[in-house]
Amino acid sequence: MIGEKRRKKRLRRKKFRILLITVTFLYLLFRMVPVLYASNLKTMTVKNDIIEISAKSKGIILKDETVYRSEVQGEVIFYQDEGKRIPKGIKVAQIYSDNKVSQLEDELNQINKTIESLKQTEKNNELFKKDLKKNKEDINVLIEKIQKYIVEGRYKEVKILKEELKKKVDKQKAMSGGKTLLNDSLDNLNEKKEKIQKVIEKLNVNSYSQRTGILSYTIDGLEAIYSVKNISKFTANDYKIIERKIKNLKSQTRVNIGNPIYKIINNYEWYILVKLKNNESIDTLKEGKDVYIEVLKYNERIKAKVTRIIKDKQETLIFFKLNSHLYKFYNERYVDVNIIIDEYEGLKIPKSAIVKRNGIKGVYTRNISDIVKFRPIEIIGESGEYAVVKDGYVDVEINGETERLRTITMFDQVIINGDKVNENQVIN
Repeated sequence: MIGEKRRKKRLRRKKFRILLITVTFLYLLFRMVPVLYASNLKTMTVKNDIIEISAKSKGIILKDETVYRSEVQGEVIFYQDEGKRIPKGIKVAQIYSDNKVSQLEDELNQINKTIESLKQTEKNNELFKKDLKKNKEDINVLIEKIQKYIVEGRYKEVKILKEELKKKVDKQKAMSGGKTLLNDSLDNLNEKKEKIQKVIEKLNVNSYSQRTGILSYTIDGLEAIYSVKNISKFTANDYKIIERKIKNLKSQTRVNIGNPIYKIINNYEWYILVKLKNNESIDTLKEGKDVYIEVLKYNERIKAKVTRIIKDKQETLIFFKLNSHLYKFYNERYVDVNIIIDEYEGLKIPKSAIVKRNGIKGVYTRNISDIVKFRPIEIIGESGEYAVVKDGYVDVEINGETERLRTITMFDQVIINGDKVNENQVIN
């Protein structure tokens, strides 16, 4: 009986010791887990940075472009380089109207040769002007002699002199008459030359630029559809990626009446039309707001202005006006773009670090003594996984009163997972 009591007593003591050891172990384990976990917590060094609120889209380029067409049928020749900015009034192309021009040009060349030949003949005629003068003087001498011999009654000699006079007079007429015929011939040829030149001018059509801008020999058939003139007429259903029918006009050698031969684009005013899904980010886009657009293919960032917004139930069409850099995109119609809606600058922190403590939004920081401290924050802006906040001091409302409290500063160590720690916790 006594032995049984001793055995039960030892058993109770043993259970008590086991329970005490278990409780002690659990207590120590409970105390150690936060320390072990805290030692593995990641921190981020706070730095000043910029975050962007952006949206990507397929952009449609609308341009102020004029397509010039041929007024005649024939062979075309181009005089200016592709992509060159040309002034108003410069000769861009010339169309030779079929074979008739070639025939007329051959005839004109023949007339010019004849005129030159006659002019040379006219120069040669100067050489016998002296002979003409001498012949006239001889005629006068013969007339005087004949008159004298008649008075003297020397009729036989008079007869001989009359025959000689007749020859001289005939020669004089021949020489003077030839010069008259030469002049008449030159006048007729010059008149005919003028008529042919006028006909050729009508058949050879020169095309001059009617405006200043970038010259392009590439058309895609969408110039009239995606024109800046149509912006006010666009509806939510007019955003369409229409297949381009690209044609290189400079590769053609002949044109028909009405065929396009080149186009000129106003490089000081062009637009990009985008379609974006409705969300809080695009709500800040208002007409007149300045933004930046990145054209991804060219890695180019361009300043733009919102000029028109068409809002639908789920999507929004936005027109952006640009006035520079078109020389890089003048032959493009569709471009992938990233619209920088807003930019925020401040201390950059991960959004996972942000917590609420007693209704105040803030983050936990690790001070120089490895102790966790709570710091209130004021968010300037956020995008994706990050936010930017003010530094120095922020105004916080506590119990109905506004207090100015110290917030985070540059190079503070912010706990990335703010919901995993507590105030005054020690991090080993």
